[in-house]
Amino acid sequence: MVRQTIEGCGGHDGAWPSSAYPIPQTHNPLLPPETWCRLFGDLGMVILVARRDRANRLPSKAVAMSEPSHLRPERNWREKFRDAFHGLNCGIRGQSSFFVHFFAAAVVLVAGALLHLNHVDWCLLVLCIFAVLASEMFNSALESMARAITDETDPHVGEALDIGSAAVLLTSIGASIVGIIVLVHGLGDLMGYF
Repeated sequence: MVRQTIEGCGGHDGAWPSSAYPIPQTHNPLLPPETWCRLFGDLGMVILVARRDRANRLPSKAVAMSEPSHLRPERNWREKFRDAFHGLNCGIRGQSSFFVHFFAAAVVLVAGALLHLNHVDWCLLVLCIFAVLASEMFNSALESMARAITDETDPHVGEALDIGSAAVLLTSIGASIVGIIVLVHGLGDLMGYF
């Protein structure tokens, strides 16, 4: 495929950027690629690219074997845990909301120890704490992905980030309700009300 630029092609001002819009060379004796582009604009470009791709198409097995794999190679358990702890470090670093969650978790754990909670109550509290931390980690991953996609203000990206924050809010509200129920019940048991 030879890259060319066509002046005024597709209704754009100036030339097509050669790196962004390569004009495929076809073996059409009736119309050269420049004419397709001048006559049909963007649609002409789509037709040319589709014709080139159809002409160069390989059988499905050959395509699968010829394309390089961009997937991560198979990792052993040690590498998986290393990557997970690296992700934990990246998720926590620079996130002030994690310190709020850690402080709230410490208060709940101290209150649970002072109230001598049973093992079921401890399981509920620990599960709620880790649910909130995990939802905050997902939100941090979403924020990191959004920064990788674009630095510009995009309403769709902003909406996705707001939805992630709402998920953290809902998890925190649910965990707070469970924590209040467990701690109030433990306080009532300690004082002989229940």
